[in-house]
Amino acid sequence: MSGDLNSATEIARMLAFLRQLERKYEVAITVVHHARKGGMGDPGLDLRGSSEIRAWGDTNLYLRRRKGLELVVEHRCAVSPDPMHLTLVADDDKTHLAIEDAAPREPDLSERIIELLRDRGPLTREAIRQQLEARNQTVGELLARLIHEGRIEKTRSGFQLRGASPHDDIQNAA
Repeated sequence: MSGDLNSATEIARMLAFLRQLERKYEVAITVVHHARKGGMGDPGLDLRGSSEIRAWGDTNLYLRRRKGLELVVEHRCAVSPDPMHLTLVADDDKTHLAIEDAAPREPDLSERIIELLRDRGPLTREAIRQQLEARNQTVGELLARLIHEGRIEKTRSGFQLRGASPHDDIQNAA
């Protein structure tokens, strides 16, 4: 089957036919397509031709060269994982792609707040904001969420881990 990649009508007709096959025979269909040269932005927007192809897929995998090989996963009904970096491995007579070890993940700001309070005891909102180098509004929203989740509490001394006593710092230091 062939057609004009730039014609949304022709692409839509081809994709409708593939969807019919998928439903009639209860099979998964893989479409392999290529991106325009030099595209480095949103991988779905870098596809050649009509945007119908991106919209048609339930799960889209984009393989591109960016500091090596990068695999981007886009799923219609789930949160997409971070891009994976791949390497081409040649073992004896076989060649395959392998996922490179991911760089250690930076703790999110909520976890960093928990670490700060664990290490330093009660802290004011401003002290937390300065340590995180974050916007005051962001810190306020995170503190409210952590209180709601029951992980921290607000005291006269500032914010602290829930159930921690101000004397815990003295006992831990001894």
